[in-house]
Amino acid sequence: MLAGHAALGEQLAEKMGLSETQLSLFRSGKVRG
Repeated sequence: MLAGHAALGEQLAEKMGLSETQLSLFRSGKVRG
């Protein structure tokens, strides 16, 4: 489940152009989009 969420984070990062730092926070679950 967590791995799937991380995969979605990567896809969103590519679409939104988020930085790796924001991606890291996204994976940590601190940022809920």
